[in-house]
Amino acid sequence: MDFSSRYINEKKQQIEIFDFICEHAKNKIMTVHCKKAEIELVETLTTHKNKKVILHWYSGDQFWLEQFLQLGCYFSINSNMISSIKGREIIFNLPLNRILIESDGPFSRINNKKFTCDLLYKIYENLKQLLQNENMEEIIANNFIRLAE
Repeated sequence: MDFSSRYINEKKQQIEIFDFICEHAKNKIMTVHCKKAEIELVETLTTHKNKKVILHWYSGDQFWLEQFLQLGCYFSINSNMISSIKGREIIFNLPLNRILIESDGPFSRINNKKFTCDLLYKIYENLKQLLQNENMEEIIANNFIRLAE
Protein backbone atom coordinates (compact mmCIF):
# COMPACT_ATOMS: atom_id res chain seq x y z
CA MET A 1 0.00 0.00 0.00
CA ASP A 2 1.22 3.43 -0.84
CA PHE A 3 -0.33 6.47 0.82
CA SER A 4 2.26 8.95 -0.39
CA SER A 5 0.94 12.13 -2.00
CA ARG A 6 1.00 10.52 -5.43
CA TYR A 7 -1.45 7.76 -4.42
CA ILE A 8 -3.31 9.16 -1.42
CA ASN A 9 -6.50 9.64 -3.46
CA GLU A 10 -6.69 5.85 -3.86
CA LYS A 11 -6.27 5.15 -0.13
CA LYS A 12 -9.77 3.73 0.38
CA GLN A 13 -9.49 1.45 -2.65
CA GLN A 14 -6.02 0.30 -1.62
CA ILE A 15 -7.29 -0.66 1.84
CA GLU A 16 -10.27 -2.54 0.39
CA ILE A 17 -8.16 -4.43 -2.12
CA PHE A 18 -5.44 -5.27 0.40
CA ASP A 19 -8.06 -6.47 2.87
CA PHE A 20 -9.53 -8.74 0.18
CA ILE A 21 -6.09 -10.11 -0.72
CA CYS A 22 -5.21 -10.80 2.93
CA GLU A 23 -8.53 -12.54 3.51
CA HIS A 24 -7.88 -14.91 0.61
CA ALA A 25 -4.13 -15.39 1.00
CA LYS A 26 -4.00 -16.69 4.56
CA ASN A 27 -1.13 -19.16 4.06
CA LYS A 28 0.35 -17.75 0.87
CA ILE A 29 3.57 -15.78 0.62
CA MET A 30 2.81 -12.11 0.02
CA THR A 31 5.27 -9.41 -0.94
CA VAL A 32 3.92 -6.09 0.27
CA HIS A 33 4.86 -2.52 -0.57
CA CYS A 34 4.33 -0.13 2.33
CA LYS A 35 4.81 3.60 2.03
CA LYS A 36 3.17 5.79 4.66
CA ALA A 37 0.63 3.01 5.24
CA GLU A 38 2.06 1.33 8.33
CA ILE A 39 -0.98 1.74 10.58
CA GLU A 40 -3.38 0.22 8.07
CA LEU A 41 -0.94 -2.51 7.11
CA VAL A 42 -0.37 -3.61 10.72
CA GLU A 43 -4.13 -3.52 11.40
CA THR A 44 -4.95 -5.60 8.34
CA LEU A 45 -2.20 -8.17 8.87
CA THR A 46 -3.22 -8.49 12.53
CA THR A 47 -6.89 -8.93 11.62
CA HIS A 48 -6.24 -11.62 9.02
CA LYS A 49 -3.28 -13.24 10.79
CA ASN A 50 -1.20 -13.46 7.62
CA LYS A 51 2.11 -15.07 8.56
CA LYS A 52 4.03 -15.20 5.28
CA VAL A 53 4.59 -11.53 4.57
CA ILE A 54 7.65 -9.98 2.97
CA LEU A 55 7.99 -6.22 3.19
CA HIS A 56 9.63 -5.08 -0.02
CA TRP A 57 12.15 -2.20 0.09
CA TYR A 58 10.87 -1.06 3.49
CA SER A 59 11.76 2.55 4.30
CA GLY A 60 9.67 3.34 7.38
CA ASP A 61 10.77 4.09 10.91
CA GLN A 62 12.04 1.87 13.71
CA PHE A 63 8.75 1.77 15.63
CA TRP A 64 6.90 0.22 12.69
CA LEU A 65 9.82 -2.03 11.84
CA GLU A 66 9.47 -3.55 15.30
CA GLN A 67 5.70 -3.93 14.84
CA PHE A 68 6.23 -5.80 11.58
CA LEU A 69 8.87 -8.01 13.19
CA GLN A 70 6.41 -8.89 15.97
CA LEU A 71 3.94 -9.94 13.27
CA GLY A 72 6.58 -12.28 11.84
CA CYS A 73 7.29 -10.31 8.67
CA TYR A 74 10.39 -10.76 6.56
CA PHE A 75 12.17 -7.90 4.79
CA SER A 76 13.64 -8.03 1.29
CA ILE A 77 16.80 -6.02 0.76
CA ASN A 78 17.91 -4.55 -2.55
CA SER A 79 20.99 -2.70 -3.74
CA ASN A 80 19.44 0.74 -3.22
CA MET A 81 18.84 -0.03 0.46
CA ILE A 82 22.44 -1.14 0.93
CA SER A 83 23.74 2.06 -0.63
CA SER A 84 21.53 4.51 1.29
CA ILE A 85 21.92 5.71 4.87
CA LYS A 86 18.24 5.03 5.69
CA GLY A 87 18.38 1.60 4.06
CA ARG A 88 21.50 0.60 6.00
CA GLU A 89 19.87 1.79 9.24
CA ILE A 90 16.95 -0.53 8.56
CA ILE A 91 19.24 -3.43 7.63
CA PHE A 92 21.25 -3.02 10.84
CA ASN A 93 18.01 -3.22 12.86
CA LEU A 94 16.82 -6.46 11.26
CA PRO A 95 17.49 -9.83 12.82
CA LEU A 96 19.37 -12.04 10.36
CA ASN A 97 16.55 -14.58 10.36
CA ARG A 98 14.17 -12.06 8.73
CA ILE A 99 16.35 -10.93 5.82
CA LEU A 100 15.74 -11.88 2.19
CA ILE A 101 17.08 -10.24 -0.96
CA GLU A 102 15.29 -8.79 -3.96
CA SER A 103 16.23 -7.23 -7.25
CA ASP A 104 13.33 -4.81 -7.69
CA GLY A 105 14.51 -4.80 -11.28
CA PRO A 106 14.41 -2.84 -13.40
CA PHE A 107 13.94 -0.02 -10.84
CA SER A 108 16.88 -0.84 -8.60
CA ARG A 109 20.42 -0.35 -9.88
CA ILE A 110 23.95 -1.34 -8.87
CA ASN A 111 26.72 1.09 -9.81
CA ASN A 112 24.20 2.85 -12.04
CA LYS A 113 23.74 -0.34 -14.12
CA LYS A 114 20.29 -1.63 -14.99
CA PHE A 115 19.53 -4.61 -12.81
CA THR A 116 19.97 -8.12 -14.18
CA CYS A 117 19.63 -11.38 -12.27
CA ASP A 118 23.39 -11.96 -12.17
CA LEU A 119 23.68 -8.81 -10.07
CA LEU A 120 21.86 -10.57 -7.20
CA TYR A 121 25.26 -11.95 -6.23
CA LYS A 122 26.45 -8.38 -5.76
CA ILE A 123 23.68 -7.88 -3.17
CA TYR A 124 24.95 -10.95 -1.29
CA GLU A 125 28.50 -9.61 -1.41
CA ASN A 126 27.43 -6.17 -0.23
CA LEU A 127 25.37 -7.66 2.62
CA LYS A 128 28.30 -9.86 3.68
CA GLN A 129 30.50 -6.79 3.88
CA LEU A 130 27.89 -4.55 5.51
CA LEU A 131 26.88 -7.07 8.18
CA GLN A 132 30.35 -8.62 8.46
CA ASN A 133 28.88 -12.08 7.99
CA GLU A 134 30.26 -14.50 5.40
CA ASN A 135 27.22 -16.80 5.67
CA MET A 136 24.61 -14.52 4.10
CA GLU A 137 23.76 -16.90 1.22
CA GLU A 138 23.08 -19.73 3.67
CA ILE A 139 21.18 -17.48 6.08
CA ILE A 140 18.96 -16.08 3.33
CA ALA A 141 18.38 -19.52 1.78
CA ASN A 142 17.30 -20.86 5.19
CA ASN A 143 15.02 -17.86 5.68
CA PHE A 144 13.30 -18.53 2.38
CA ILE A 145 12.96 -22.25 3.15
CA ARG A 146 11.37 -21.39 6.50
CA LEU A 147 9.03 -18.89 4.84
CA ALA A 148 8.02 -21.42 2.17
CA GLU A 149 7.17 -24.21 4.66
